[in-house]
Amino acid sequence: MTGLSLTRLQGVEEYVENLVATDIVPGIVTLVAHRGEVATVVVAGYQDEEGRKPMRRDSIFRIASMTKPVTAVAVLMLIEQGRLALTDPIERWLPEFGQPCVLRTPSAELDDTVATNRSITVLDLLSHRAGLGYSTTVPGPLGRALQAERFRTDTTSSLDQWLAALAALPLADQPGEHFRYGVSSDVLGVLVERVSSRPFAVFLRESIFEPLGMGDTGFFVPADKQSRFTTAYGVGVDGHRMVSDTPGLSVWNKVERFPGGGGGLVSTADNYLCFANLLLGRGRLGDVHLLSPRSVALMTCNWLTDPQRQGEVFGHNFFAGQGYGLGVSVVDDLPRQQQAVGFAQVGSYGWSGRFGTHWRNDPIEQTTLLYLTQLQSTELTVRLPARVAERVADAIDY
Repeated sequence: MTGLSLTRLQGVEEYVENLVATDIVPGIVTLVAHRGEVATVVVAGYQDEEGRKPMRRDSIFRIASMTKPVTAVAVLMLIEQGRLALTDPIERWLPEFGQPCVLRTPSAELDDTVATNRSITVLDLLSHRAGLGYSTTVPGPLGRALQAERFRTDTTSSLDQWLAALAALPLADQPGEHFRYGVSSDVLGVLVERVSSRPFAVFLRESIFEPLGMGDTGFFVPADKQSRFTTAYGVGVDGHRMVSDTPGLSVWNKVERFPGGGGGLVSTADNYLCFANLLLGRGRLGDVHLLSPRSVALMTCNWLTDPQRQGEVFGHNFFAGQGYGLGVSVVDDLPRQQQAVGFAQVGSYGWSGRFGTHWRNDPIEQTTLLYLTQLQSTELTVRLPARVAERVADAIDY
């Protein structure tokens, strides 16, 4: 293939296959595309380790937070249609947030609040600066409150019920002031539903997945696709791998499950490649035109201020050499970024998911990396995609 060293691509393949051979991951699909063509696909291990069911190229993965970029595209499409704007206060469509209050400090008691300085905007949600967190990203009483069943996005409660419960809690931060990873993208799912007057899942299917040919992507896995649905694994306190979700008992079997804009989708490597190619094509894939180049540029540039990039996120200085756009991280300082999470070209963007999935686009080299497994992230496994990305970058050969 023009532009890639076949010898070095083989090194990518060997590295990925070794992750399975050394039992670091139970199974994996890794896809590298370059200049519009698939350069290599590595399929190794098992999609169900206990049943010795081999991984397939079209195995279906829980992509978790790789849902967030898809939700961002849905919002940008509505913005292009003139139905909302980045600066719009969200209470216009989400009156539940009409009078939010904010904790005096993020770890304060739930009744120790002050008034918000301003409304939450669409941009605040897209850039995770709305003061909304996860139970794992908010300290103290608010973090504990978010652990309650009614706030779980893997339940079958409706978007409206979930939003009403969430909006009754105080914010962790003043709108626009801090980056706090959390449920903002799930709130965006409700926003898309109300602005478009279509169920969020229907909007994604009709406006994004069907036009792009992403027939295996959605919020549940139907019966005729169960044979391709992967088993998910976690790591116990003893360090041993354990099953965390199986196809037969999965909440992804339920058509009525919560359509979470922050982490609810399942997909395949080739399906998500279609989405990645849409963004590399600056909003166009073949004859399908979903976004303008301007919207893609807005999505894939950094929106965080320097103070908002300080401190640890995800257990390390995540924003040392990269910022956050609208649903994606964006590399803007190669030396500092490489120290934190490994090589990634300046201008490259993407996101990961907690079940061990990772995606990154390099618009300069027109390269996409998809790394899909179903082993929940640990201190070891969270850095593996960066090691693969380094080998892909080294394979580029003019």
